[in-house]
Amino acid sequence: MVRAGGKDEQDQEISDCEIWIESLAPDNWIRDDNTIRLPRNLENAVGLTEPNGYEFYLVGGGNPDYWQSLNEKIYRFHCESYQCFWTTMELSLDEGHRGTTAFFVEDKYFNCF
Repeated sequence: MVRAGGKDEQDQEISDCEIWIESLAPDNWIRDDNTIRLPRNLENAVGLTEPNGYEFYLVGGGNPDYWQSLNEKIYRFHCESYQCFWTTMELSLDEGHRGTTAFFVEDKYFNCF
């Protein structure tokens, strides 16, 4: 399970991330502020798990108090050689969104394009 971004007790957007891995730390959240921080402060993003289950994504988000801060970026979380990190994908939304819905759909369902 992953908790990423949101707001802190002062109601400010945050970029930290916590991970709970039942098999490694059944009673604790893993938090490493140096490696698993989001590339920016973010809230109201949509989380997606890739169908293969090895990566996940955050899409959109921003700050609901300021329409100018809507996020068009897509962030990918992945692990390599026992190091996990977020990267900003080259692919992005045409414009920023928050409170949206996103999900993976197999290519075969889009035979109309």
